Amino acid sequence: MSELVVERNPGETRIAIREGGRTVELRFDRSVSASRIGEIHLARVVRVEAGIGAFLDIGEPAQAFLPEAGERVVEGSAIAVQVVADAIAGKGPEVTRLLVLDGGALALTAGQPGFSISRRLPESERKRLRARLKPLLGEQAPGMIVRTSARENDDLEAMWKQLLDEWREVERRLKAKPPLRLWVPPDLVTQLLRRQTPETAIVGDSATAAMLRADCVVEKVENPFEALGIEDEIARALAREIEIPGGRLVVEEGETLTAIDVNGHGDRLSLCLAAAREVGNLIRLRNLGGTLLADFPNVEGKRSRAKIEAALKEAVRHDPLGVECLGWTRTGLYEMTRPKRGPTLAAMLWEQPRSRLTVEAAALAALRVLDRAEGGKLRLLASPEVIAWLEGAGAAALADAGRAVALVADAGYARERFEVVRD
Repeated sequence: MSELVVERNPGETRIAIREGGRTVELRFDRSVSASRIGEIHLARVVRVEAGIGAFLDIGEPAQAFLPEAGERVVEGSAIAVQVVADAIAGKGPEVTRLLVLDGGALALTAGQPGFSISRRLPESERKRLRARLKPLLGEQAPGMIVRTSARENDDLEAMWKQLLDEWREVERRLKAKPPLRLWVPPDLVTQLLRRQTPETAIVGDSATAAMLRADCVVEKVENPFEALGIEDEIARALAREIEIPGGRLVVEEGETLTAIDVNGHGDRLSLCLAAAREVGNLIRLRNLGGTLLADFPNVEGKRSRAKIEAALKEAVRHDPLGVECLGWTRTGLYEMTRPKRGPTLAAMLWEQPRSRLTVEAAALAALRVLDRAEGGKLRLLASPEVIAWLEGAGAAALADAGRAVALVADAGYARERFEVVRD
């Protein structure tokens, strides 16, 4: 049974997707460091560097970067672009001229007519969806991409009409003066609902419960991440060593490659099968991307290897991003790849290399406790850097808590430590 868990806190909405009572995906929507990926902008070309790309004004402090492509751009001209990578370390966001309006199960490709459908679907399902959806395309209409989740969605026609309406509004504004934001993807909850409607939703607030009741059965639970044990699942997922039946996984997460080492004792095949199932869950839960290498203990015979590979493929079968299982390398490792979409779970919560929480994550954890504290005037004691974040970048998130609170910076507090005290 699929469940959507939504917990709204000051400065942050936390979302979990659960299947069979276990969390398989986590998403964080933060007001301060919200991702800009997917936004479409009417940009002004500021500078073109031959062989490198163009730098664009999209109305942000840092200029966006458009890598050199086949289509030439001219300084001073206005072009429509879409953000594909967030700004980082003082560098502006990366953009592309290939515009896609993502509707979840369907996507609209502007300026790229045609029809494409996920190859991960069985041929019979591809044939059924092609017959149902391809007639929706007009001669001069934008292109359509049909994703794997389309087979579980009954509202595809309505979804396509909505995407067309949104694109027409973008087109209407293309003659405006740049810079101008033309389109913003919907919030994370809406994005997930477009991808797949859950059977049930568990939420912590009345507004979200009212929004979701038209789509699924809704249960309201106070502090759902804590009540359902999701806090513990996050801690386990981020551990370097993860216990599994008969052994453990050792995870080394890198920027472009993640290595997962399987160690244990007893029957090797049983250990490898248990590890394969856990690896599949871990990849999606931690949002790992790039090259993924799993080092299993040696097992005898091609049949045993085939069983391990089959278990891995089954474990990643429902991953919405699609995991490509490439097979065994000459050195006996199993290689997979997964598209990179947004930061990993570790990058959202930990400084790299992993040693402690980011200042933002530590401050948001303090705000969750502050928001749930009972009445009266309160004091929040925390490290100077956490207090500085709450007084600066996180001031709006602090205001969302709606509590009278005195902020007290204490150099004796580590970043992760804080106390909420009632005066």
